[in-house]
Amino acid sequence: MEERPKRRHAVTARALLAALLVALGGPAFAATDPAAVIPFTYSDGHIFVDADVDGSGPYRFAIDTGAGDALATDVAATLRLRTGRPFSIGGTGEGTVQARSARLSSLTVGDAEIIDTSALVFSFDELRNVEGIANFDGLIGHELFERYVVRIDYAAQTVTLSDPATYLRGPGVVVPFTLSGTTPVVDGSVDGIAGRFTIDTGDRGALSLTAPFVAAHHLRERYSPAVEAIAGWGIGGPVRAVLTRVGELRLGAIAIERPVTRLTEARHGFFTSTQLAGNIGNGVLERFTVTFDYRRREMTLEPRTAAPEYVADRSGMWVVRTNAGVAVVDVAPGTPAAQAGVVTGDVIERVDSDSASDLSLAELRARLRADPGTGVVLRLKRGGTERDVTIVLRELV
Repeated sequence: MEERPKRRHAVTARALLAALLVALGGPAFAATDPAAVIPFTYSDGHIFVDADVDGSGPYRFAIDTGAGDALATDVAATLRLRTGRPFSIGGTGEGTVQARSARLSSLTVGDAEIIDTSALVFSFDELRNVEGIANFDGLIGHELFERYVVRIDYAAQTVTLSDPATYLRGPGVVVPFTLSGTTPVVDGSVDGIAGRFTIDTGDRGALSLTAPFVAAHHLRERYSPAVEAIAGWGIGGPVRAVLTRVGELRLGAIAIERPVTRLTEARHGFFTSTQLAGNIGNGVLERFTVTFDYRRREMTLEPRTAAPEYVADRSGMWVVRTNAGVAVVDVAPGTPAAQAGVVTGDVIERVDSDSASDLSLAELRARLRADPGTGVVLRLKRGGTERDVTIVLRELV
């Protein structure tokens, strides 16, 4: 039997009027009285909200169309949840992690409550290190989107949940989708090459193309400039890719010009799919106010005024937070970081005049995306010695 949210909403007079207008061929607009309007924190390309689990919280969850609901192992232990037998799951990385299943009595986000729902339980330690967020506690995905129409307003940093029974489409370009498992998939094209693309609000990047799609169309030979590096990180570990820009990503009537693009090099995991051309993340979606209507299988893209353009790293290195501090885990050859003498394994002690321990990873990465020509002074620890280097940022692609 289909699970339903506990909260019930009356059909308003405006909703009835809207339905009548549609029946008569008049304009449609979104029904009023949403189930919830939830503020979110947009940090380093991820959407974080507070949520309660089984009446306890708040915990910090990322909203992720590319996942089901998930909970960190330590949170599940604190809540004394019963979990099933272990099994392996994969994600955007090439590796797998051990997970268990659990049943939640309730998952509450703002005024919206989902009762008696399931969740995966696995260690979030690696994700916490990658994001530099100690209290990254879980993922909210398919269960929320199946129960509500979900409108993500990146400008206002709010998520609005509406009852699908009374919701009527607002302005914007409608892009139909199907579901691959629990993830929305849309038809589109890259520089005229047709393909199917997952829509993933859990991905900080703009456009990522699968390794088979890249190979089939000889895309590595087609684009320059290009930089080979760790370009992302998810469940299963890092995502290695050639970072470049394609000419155009097209979704129906929407054209996104020269998006930063990962030409992935995966040998295992999601990016080896032969059925998909790639994945579209928040680096594209944040240019719009995006509404997901799973009941009608529609995504609506409402272009933002003066929408931001996704800015990629301009240093050429990937950093994570470890017990030793902020560690460099990848340096792309020929990039500003490499030219300044930064190597894998260096620990960043200071960034300009600030202690690295006082900066979030989101703040540090923002410094590494500053305007081209900006000099960033890093104090690096290597073994028992420290030294200062200056990285002069530039566009890599």
